[in-house]
Amino acid sequence: MDAIGSKPEIQEMARNRVMLTALAGLNWNRKRLPDQRSELYQSVLEWLAAAREEKRITPAKQCLDLMQHLAYTMQTDPKGKLAEVTRFAAARILAPRFRGVPEDEQHAAAERFLDEEEIDSGILVSRGDTLRFWHLTFQEYLAAAALASRDANRPRLLFDEKKLYLPEWRETVLLLAGILCTQGQERIDAFLAGILDGLGNDAPLATRHARRG
Repeated sequence: MDAIGSKPEIQEMARNRVMLTALAGLNWNRKRLPDQRSELYQSVLEWLAAAREEKRITPAKQCLDLMQHLAYTMQTDPKGKLAEVTRFAAARILAPRFRGVPEDEQHAAAERFLDEEEIDSGILVSRGDTLRFWHLTFQEYLAAAALASRDANRPRLLFDEKKLYLPEWRETVLLLAGILCTQGQERIDAFLAGILDGLGNDAPLATRHARRG
């Protein structure tokens, strides 16, 4: 109870029975919950993906890799960030990732995966014919994790396309910074340097401060 009450984000997550179970499991196994939000979401998602791994086909790591790709695609949609997609669209996004399946069977394999994960992990939930991540922050964290590993796409999206300062990207950028911190000082330093370089030398101090915040 002390751990649940320690942060507003944890309190919100604990209102759901699945999340409460995940948090209790993490706290029991690790004796404490992670301090950093990015590490907390990573731990919860890993726990959810592995909780019923023995009962399903897709290994936990592959599950999270597929979820990252789906979240990244939804986050970077040309029309703007998507909070939900149709089941067919989600399967179309993931189908090429099933490389070990004949091409004409990949879409069906992606649909089976989506059905499986909605039941087993609870990371995805459905509403009619649409799918969304159980919590928007799950999508934002998974998109951030995908961005952290896509060094070629990250500068283009955040700096060239100016998504860095969009309100709907704020949470993803903050979680991305947390993930890069865990990957080494050089990576987070380069990320922060890219932000400052984008402001230009003539940017007013107030603008620098606002964008840093």
